[in-house]
Amino acid sequence: LMIHQGISLQSTPQLKPLLGGSFNGHPQEALLSYRISNPTLDFTKNISDFQAFEEPYDCALDGKTNTIEFLNYSHQGRIIPAGWYRSQSIGHIVYLSPGHHLETLKNPAYQTLIKQTLEWLIQKNHRSL
Repeated sequence: LMIHQGISLQSTPQLKPLLGGSFNGHPQEALLSYRISNPTLDFTKNISDFQAFEEPYDCALDGKTNTIEFLNYSHQGRIIPAGWYRSQSIGHIVYLSPGHHLETLKNPAYQTLIKQTLEWLIQKNHRSL
């Protein structure tokens, strides 16, 4: 599980292919409305959309992998991925871009998303061993 700045791993050539997406910068912080774009996943069930004052990370999926977006937001007329997962060999990788501010991490919907994602990762990765 990578949260917010975890995407900086893209600067490591050996790790970049694992991420499934990239960080391309961010404009000024703003109140963002995050939307669960794939509510049928095990870890997104029963999670409501939420708002947070955040750095609007301009992320893009790499289009070359089996990457599945599940969280996004709209900013300056564009819909931007804010959460995705992908499988790699016998493991799974999840990225969430919100998390610059403590208040975001205290958001009940976001806390539930993180908790359910961790539980899903532990279960999936344990079964793969």
